[in-house]
Amino acid sequence: MRRIGANGVQLSCDTGRSVETRSGITVSDQPENSMAERIWAYALQGDRTDLDDAELLWTGDGPFRISRIQNPLGEEYMALFADKFNGLSSAIEVENIASTVLHRINGLLFLRDIHRAPLRSAGILERLTDGTYARHAVVKGAVLVGRIRIHGTGVVGDSYAAKSPHPVEQAWLAQAMADNTLSDVLIFLQDAPGWFDLWKAFEMMRDDVQIRSNRLPWHKTDVAWPSQTAMDRFEQTANHYRHSRAKRIPVPKSGWMEIEEGRRWVSRLVVAWLEWRQRNR
Repeated sequence: MRRIGANGVQLSCDTGRSVETRSGITVSDQPENSMAERIWAYALQGDRTDLDDAELLWTGDGPFRISRIQNPLGEEYMALFADKFNGLSSAIEVENIASTVLHRINGLLFLRDIHRAPLRSAGILERLTDGTYARHAVVKGAVLVGRIRIHGTGVVGDSYAAKSPHPVEQAWLAQAMADNTLSDVLIFLQDAPGWFDLWKAFEMMRDDVQIRSNRLPWHKTDVAWPSQTAMDRFEQTANHYRHSRAKRIPVPKSGWMEIEEGRRWVSRLVVAWLEWRQRNR
């Protein structure tokens, strides 16, 4: 459970101009900064349903955590917290790491719902020694800093943590931060993947299976691959849209795949691939 406070916000930039609003946040049960460590968070924005999914998947006490907070005015915020952020010396460093984490989170959210919209950054928050947060907005290399002051308090609980403290996506995200193949597959799926992205994700998974299984043909492994007919249809459709129309690709007997079908097909394949990798670690 987090205790938060909010009321006035003073935003300023290097031009000396300032803007006041009536919203702000602070998380008062977080430890104060020490001289040796700076505490950061990555504010998120996006569709409400997608933010809800992200909060459910990255709750608890893992290395990456997404928490919803609400101020007394009823305004809600979502932020990504990560062990990797704390101790970094600048907002630019946080942005560089947090943006790569967010790409992979968006790829994992695609596996949950192919219709989801990618989450976006809403700025970087730094906890200050007086218990307030400074908002750093990184825009084209410039950093704008806003101080968020504490005046009111409110409480937000987390009921999902007790039901599912360790969703599998938490482990997959941690693996993706150290595994280039998994990382690249998720990056290809982070937005609204087209046929090129879907094919590249499939190609990387197929090659990874062959390498890990000593070059066995895919149909001789225990990966829950789809049928050869479905594989051929996906491959023909992807090649049809990836290549010049001058290259004649035979039309599958059941017709070309629609892009939505291709996205759903690949999302299921990624889950089967990840489960296979877990069994064969």
